[in-house]
Amino acid sequence: MKKSTVLYVYGIIAMLELFSHTLPTSGLHHFTKPLLMLTLIVYIVLHRKELSRKALTLVVAGLSFSWLGDVSLMYQDKKEIYFMVGLGAFLVAHIAYIFLLKEARDSSESKFLNPQKIKYIGFFWLVFGGLISILYPHLGALKIPVIVYAMAITVMGISALMRYGRTQAKSYMFGLLGAVLFITSDSILAINKFIEPVNNAGILIMGTYALAQMCICIGVVLHFNKK
Repeated sequence: MKKSTVLYVYGIIAMLELFSHTLPTSGLHHFTKPLLMLTLIVYIVLHRKELSRKALTLVVAGLSFSWLGDVSLMYQDKKEIYFMVGLGAFLVAHIAYIFLLKEARDSSESKFLNPQKIKYIGFFWLVFGGLISILYPHLGALKIPVIVYAMAITVMGISALMRYGRTQAKSYMFGLLGAVLFITSDSILAINKFIEPVNNAGILIMGTYALAQMCICIGVVLHFNKK
């Protein structure tokens, strides 16, 4: 199978996953959602010779724990424990991505000026603070786990931002876009779960999530593939 073909297959699966959220039953959803991360793992494995061993380990770990999170969250309406397992799995995935994004950059100094660093890093923490302030009264016993998770995904976003000037432009943009989309997806999920239902929540959450994971993988591959 050609490497680029895997992404087309991923796109088809993602579209079917979004379509499944318009159906009255979840049969298709339970088939397409678990396939998403498995397809990206195939994409990464096909590029394994181009990646460093550490990057390969980290990206596969991130995708594998994301798969566990995906499967767990499909059953969160049945028992709260499934949400906790999903939250924990994605927390581990984000930690893996933090180290992955650090690995997928050159050792040279960033071209960011200090004021620019402070401004853009501050923006991520501002989003974190705003989201937590909105969610906090509704979190109940989940206050600490959700705050820890939100901190992890914020640091993941900052890690993507700090690759500026230390990788190719395309790799940087894909990585940063992936991080921003991931934060967007998780924010919609949190608002939908803890505050009030969001119209077309399933489509919005999975659409941004599927794009986020794909962009992160492409960004990493582009960094190590110098051709």
